[in-house]
Amino acid sequence: MYISEEILQNNYLRNLKYFEINHKNVYSKITALESAISQNLYQNRYDLVYKDTYFDIIELHSSNFLYQSSSIEYAKTVSNSINYKKDSNLFKTYKEFEINKNKLHEYENHGIVEHHINGIAPILNYINSNSISMPMNKIHKFIFFGVGIGNHITEVANKINSDIYFIVEDDLELFKLSMFITPYYKLAKKSTLLFSVFDSKDEFNNISEIFLNLEFYHNHYLKYFIMLNHSEEKLKEFHIKIISLSHNLFYYNSILGQYLQPLYYLKNNFNFLNILKSQINDNLGNKPVLFLSAGPSLKKDIKWVKENQNKFLIVALSAVLSILEDENIIPDIVTHLDGFEIAQIHFKKLKSLKFLKNTTFLISARTNTNITNKLNKKNIFFFENGTNYKKELGNLSAPCVGSTTFLLLLALGVQNMYLLGLDLALDSQTGKSHSDGHELQEEVDLQKVDEHEDNMAFRNTAIKAEGNFKNTVFTTPDFSLSAESINATTVGFKQKSQNIYNLGDGILFKNTLPIKIKEINLKSLQNIDKNKLKINLLNTFTLNSTDSMQDDELRLIKKYCKYCKKIKRIIEIQQDIAFNNEKTFNSLLINTYSKLTYKLNEQVPDLALVYQEFFKLIYPFIFDFFNIKNLNDKEKHMNEVNKILCKQLLKIVQSYEDGLKKFI
Repeated sequence: MYISEEILQNNYLRNLKYFEINHKNVYSKITALESAISQNLYQNRYDLVYKDTYFDIIELHSSNFLYQSSSIEYAKTVSNSINYKKDSNLFKTYKEFEINKNKLHEYENHGIVEHHINGIAPILNYINSNSISMPMNKIHKFIFFGVGIGNHITEVANKINSDIYFIVEDDLELFKLSMFITPYYKLAKKSTLLFSVFDSKDEFNNISEIFLNLEFYHNHYLKYFIMLNHSEEKLKEFHIKIISLSHNLFYYNSILGQYLQPLYYLKNNFNFLNILKSQINDNLGNKPVLFLSAGPSLKKDIKWVKENQNKFLIVALSAVLSILEDENIIPDIVTHLDGFEIAQIHFKKLKSLKFLKNTTFLISARTNTNITNKLNKKNIFFFENGTNYKKELGNLSAPCVGSTTFLLLLALGVQNMYLLGLDLALDSQTGKSHSDGHELQEEVDLQKVDEHEDNMAFRNTAIKAEGNFKNTVFTTPDFSLSAESINATTVGFKQKSQNIYNLGDGILFKNTLPIKIKEINLKSLQNIDKNKLKINLLNTFTLNSTDSMQDDELRLIKKYCKYCKKIKRIIEIQQDIAFNNEKTFNSLLINTYSKLTYKLNEQVPDLALVYQEFFKLIYPFIFDFFNIKNLNDKEKHMNEVNKILCKQLLKIVQSYEDGLKKFI
């Protein structure tokens, strides 16, 4: 059907006004393109044309058309292809849990901190036992990769009437042309629209995160459509974002246990370091610091480290201690972050701890006592990682020990930092993720790096990244998350006086200088008296630490403990509600999430985060269950699920309260 030029122009201007008010980032890109065209700084590559009975886009250079047939018929075909089944054109955002029915009683009786299954098994078992193999009743969220002229977006929206649409287009000029045809401003009156137009990787990640957080309880299955002319790169990046979701990586029960762990160290008068105080004029600040991590580059250059260890103040991750022990390299500082049981292996692998007798340990207060009990108490200095019991000392948070140590060293004022082994990339020859001997080492098939797979893994999916010495290196979603954190750190925290030299054959970090080992001017670096250094480090850190609780800090913990009773009352009230309306049921679940996360964050932030990760793990299962088409006995299911859910919520707050009481 022909549309007059006046209608097209009016559509474009109304869309432009809509973007100006609601999506300023898109608006600024469109107006910048308009300005470039008007000043002859940019030559149009496409044109919107009318062919017989439909609009199409012609590529001016090749005279090729975007659509091989009628764009109207194409839109109808796309719409007809969209279905409510759970087996095609969708992302699964959840981990599959196998629940042993015979162990249900055991799950119920075990503490919720012991294993993440204990808190979710009763709910998942009920859902699995009552689910029927039927399509979804409604598609709440939908993603379009590629817009063309946008006809298919309108057709699909008319069919599925989703609550939220995520519209992705890499070509800015194509998107501009779609604004003449597609009334985005009208679609926005019925649904929430999010756009990623001509975005960088970082911009796309940010808007993807917003999309995933919006009505996250409807994320279980995310339907999408991708145009054939649109690159699959954003599709893969979005998939990586899904497998990087925090609640599937760090379970709520581990966060709960690790958030209570610092109380043990506070009670037993361990030193907590003031990481807000820069050591710029002390030994840590004015010495060249060699930061050793567990990437493949470390093993390749370990002989150089051994020969030149007295030229640097050496900071090493606990993961590389066995490598250093074999080479008789004694680190001046060791950092450790992981609060999980598996982290003990870094110390168990050592032949003896004697070579670390004078080493200083900067350790997350979430660390398991099985590790700290092996070390000399006077050599241990804790920093808070996520928790904030000692507010005046500061805390920091990053995805892994490498990125956390990087942030810590910048915060402490290191002026010249040399990175070795902080590759966050795979060995280009072998595909190995770490130096030989690391217990988390993976070998990834580099031949599959350009393929999009339906099933991706956080630690063994290969993706491309910009290299420190090479144009391109291969990394993983796991490493990529840490690299993003380091880049954010160098942009936000690095001072102009601080120099960071990357010696590794891995990812290129922002605001760092790639430098080959052979290019380092060793003659300009004097030998360091390591015995004197270790004494000075110990004295400096002790001077800038505290080993006791202040009265106001103790009062705050008591306040947290007292507030737990209010939380239990909120949950108990919900537990007694009888539901007969699904809309009321859904609203209450959403309201409970708000009460125990956003509102609770003002009172008990640590517990609020635990609840947030629990809800993000279990709610998509629950909402998907009630979104099954033709599900019978909904009233019965609502009341049963609510009771089981509330029971688990009470277990969480009770575990947290018990941990606080032990300290008090």
